[in-house]
Amino acid sequence: MARPNKGAAHVDDLKGSQRSKRRVKVILATLSGEMSVGDACKDLGVGPTQFANLREQMLQGALDALEPRPIGRPPVTATPTPADVEELEDQLIELASEAGRKRGSAAGRCVEKAAGRQGREEGAAAPMVSDTSEREIAADRAKS
Repeated sequence: MARPNKGAAHVDDLKGSQRSKRRVKVILATLSGEMSVGDACKDLGVGPTQFANLREQMLQGALDALEPRPIGRPPVTATPTPADVEELEDQLIELASEAGRKRGSAAGRCVEKAAGRQGREEGAAAPMVSDTSEREIAADRAKS
């Protein structure tokens, strides 16, 4: 069994001022043919041009509300600033250097070489940690 159709009375359940609800009901009544535009204008106290503008605003708002939208929250793309990148590079080098010094390894020496970034141009990439030969690192592993 289907629910009974309340017609324009559905508007009563919506949030909004009584004035706005009255306007929506009158516009719906004109769209359904229950009321003439002239009677609607008298009821709302507006002229035909203003009534046409109200009807267009209401229908455009309904149409806009029903446009398909992407599901979920819009993606947030965080773009790191050059200062953020610099700070993270410094933290990475410091942590890797500490780990390397604790072990006394070739990897630690490699990180220390990479930490010597003086003279680097703005925006230039940091030296790669892999400057130390793989043979040195392998030799340090064999010692352990």
